[in-house]
Amino acid sequence: MSGHLPTIVIVHGAWHSPEHYETLASRLRSQGYKTVTPSLPTVHYASQGTPPPRGLSEDINAIRKAIQTELDTDPTTDVILLAHSYGSLPASPAIQDLDKPMRLKSGHSNGIVAFLVVAGPLIPTGTSGWIWWSSQYPPILKMCKLKTEDGSESEIETSTPASPPGPVALLYHDLPTDEAEKYAAMLKPHVFNGHYDQITFAGYLAVPTHYLICEEDQALPKQFQQMIVDSADKDIAEKGQRAVVVTRIGSGHSPFVSRVEETGDWGE
Repeated sequence: MSGHLPTIVIVHGAWHSPEHYETLASRLRSQGYKTVTPSLPTVHYASQGTPPPRGLSEDINAIRKAIQTELDTDPTTDVILLAHSYGSLPASPAIQDLDKPMRLKSGHSNGIVAFLVVAGPLIPTGTSGWIWWSSQYPPILKMCKLKTEDGSESEIETSTPASPPGPVALLYHDLPTDEAEKYAAMLKPHVFNGHYDQITFAGYLAVPTHYLICEEDQALPKQFQQMIVDSADKDIAEKGQRAVVVTRIGSGHSPFVSRVEETGDWGE
C-alpha cells in the first residue's frame, strides 16, 4: 500500500442511498480517509435521468467509474472497496483489472487493495444472484413490475421490503424508533433484474476480502452469512489464496447506522 491512506469507496445496498451511509462516511473521514459513495442506477435511475437498468452492468459501471476516478486523480492513493448487502453483488465484478496486482502489471502504481463486505453475497463466477437465491424470490421482498407508457407490465421488476415485517423490522430493528423510521422513509424501490445476470468475475479472488457478519441480522440471518463466507473460502482455497477474514458484530442488517464506531474501526 502507498504512504497515503486509501480512499474508501462505499457501495450502498438495495433500496438505499449514499445519505444512509453518511454517518459512517463522516466517521471514516474523521480518521483521515477520503470517502466516495456512488449512487447505483438500480435505485437512482430516475434522479439520474436514465431508463431503468435491465441488468447488472449499469451498477458495475457506476462503481468502476467511481473507483477509476479516484485511482486516476491521485496515483499515490489506493482504494478500499466497502460494500453493503446487495452492493457486494455488483461490487465484486467491478474489481476486475482494477485490483492493485493487475494495475501494477499494467504500469500503474495504485489500485484496489481490499474488499470489505457487510452482510452481502459473494457470488462465484458463472452463477447469478438468482441462482444463489435458489431461483426464487427471497421472502423479504415485495415484487412488482414497472408499467410501460400504455399501462401494461414491462420486463423490469422492482423490489421493496416485504411488509410484514416491513423495513424497520428487517433493516433497522436495533435503532431507536425515530431513527429507524427516518431511514426507512428514505428507501426507494430497487430494480431486481440484475440478479439474473451471470457473474463474470469474482473480486474476492483478486484482493484480500474481509466480511462483517451481522449476528442479529433479520434480513440475511447470520447462518446464511456464514454459508456465504464458507462458499467463498472453498473457491479461494482452490486458487491457493488467503481465506476471507471474518469479523462478527452484534448488530442488525445496518451496522453503518446502529454501530457506527465499531463499523468504522472495522473499515479502517
